[in-house]
Amino acid sequence: MHYLFKFAATLMFENPARNKPWAELRQKLNDSGAEILERCAKAGDSASNRKVLAHIVAIERWGANRLTVLLGDKPFELDSSRAYAPDSASWAELQNTFKQTRAASVNLTARLEVSKPVTTVSHNQFGEVSARGWVQYLTSHAHLESRKIKS
Repeated sequence: MHYLFKFAATLMFENPARNKPWAELRQKLNDSGAEILERCAKAGDSASNRKVLAHIVAIERWGANRLTVLLGDKPFELDSSRAYAPDSASWAELQNTFKQTRAASVNLTARLEVSKPVTTVSHNQFGEVSARGWVQYLTSHAHLESRKIKS
């Protein structure tokens, strides 16, 4: 089963990001954040929308933490995205939290571009993922999950 997840990570995250310049990855991350915020602005407050956005924030924070490991800011610690989920928050608070969290992730890509990490860091399901792969993962995961946000 592990090989299937690694194969999926290669197809969905590593290959699409492998030769992309950091500026392009950063722009896509930034643009997808703006699209998600636009979708949220059009959607109404509901328990299901809050749940989806809280999940997106949790994954974004968790992934950003893995990126800081690649930057050498902290040692790797096997944890889960649940530890990064925002406590009960209003719809407006969740949108603001996502906006701040995504901005922090975009800023991390600028640091990654300068540091040029050549190592990988583990994803709990997909195994070892490169810095570019992690950025692609954050972009695509949030985009796909945000489709569950309904007006």
